[in-house]
Amino acid sequence: MKDASLDYATTEATWKSYGKFNGEHRISCLDHVYFAGLDCNVEVLKDTTTDHRPVLAKILVPSGKTGTRSIERRNFKAIQLQELEDALQKWPWTTIYSIEDVDTVHQFLLDGITEALNEGKGKSAADPASYKPVCILPALSKILETVVKTDFEIHLTKTEALPNTQFGFRRGRSTTTALATAHAKWLKAEQRGKVVGVLGFDLSAAFDTVDQLQLLPKLKKLGIEGMQLEWFKSYLSGGSQRVVWNGTESYFLNVKYGVRQGSILGPILYLVLVADVTSCVGIGDEENSSYADDFFLWAVGDTLEEVGLLDTSPS
Repeated sequence: MKDASLDYATTEATWKSYGKFNGEHRISCLDHVYFAGLDCNVEVLKDTTTDHRPVLAKILVPSGKTGTRSIERRNFKAIQLQELEDALQKWPWTTIYSIEDVDTVHQFLLDGITEALNEGKGKSAADPASYKPVCILPALSKILETVVKTDFEIHLTKTEALPNTQFGFRRGRSTTTALATAHAKWLKAEQRGKVVGVLGFDLSAAFDTVDQLQLLPKLKKLGIEGMQLEWFKSYLSGGSQRVVWNGTESYFLNVKYGVRQGSILGPILYLVLVADVTSCVGIGDEENSSYADDFFLWAVGDTLEEVGLLDTSPS
């Protein structure tokens, strides 16, 4: 077995903290953070005999405990490090279920704490509009999600599930490449004497309104079935969060919609959900470019009247 801890750490500082621990906590934790080498391929998603423990591990923790979070800190890496230290010292990392038994994500990995942070820049502390919600997720869940995301991206690449025109949250792509690609196509059309009509869309509250009932069937179409599909269902539907404000904590409430703010898997799952948006409205790959929830659609024609049909074609 190859220890993949250093490859899948959320931050280098987090994993360096393991050096502070001695005895069974350190050994036991590292025993759970490995899998069958970095050469794992798409078969991991289908082959239930693959030793992929970070994805398929059930970590048993005391009921009702979600760990200590340093809410007063503003440095997110510091929050991750402190939380990981608390987890390793207080939680019993001793039990791992057999691979056939694991199809859920343990509740403590899905609980988030939302804190309202002032956006600064002279904004009044008395004005609610001056604050934005920031959700703090367990550092350990980010480690688990990073491992899952690595294999999930391999699967998406092999199945060509994401359109080439989507530039958000993908390695080697950026807003710059999205705009450059679109601009090059517009210029090419103009050089041929054509007229280009462009529509831009920014989907409102896109990440907050993701519906698992729509996302799960799309995952199934991509070949994710059985226990793995149940795992994603658990991940999408099992979360809860509460708000911390001026030292006062609300009750935990279930999160029924959306992907978790700050999560590792959230962005890539959102891309799966919207992968067929342009095809659903009859726009081909040569007439669109997108970055996450921002879409540009265009039509090329000989006259303004011809490209104006783009305004009425999407339903």
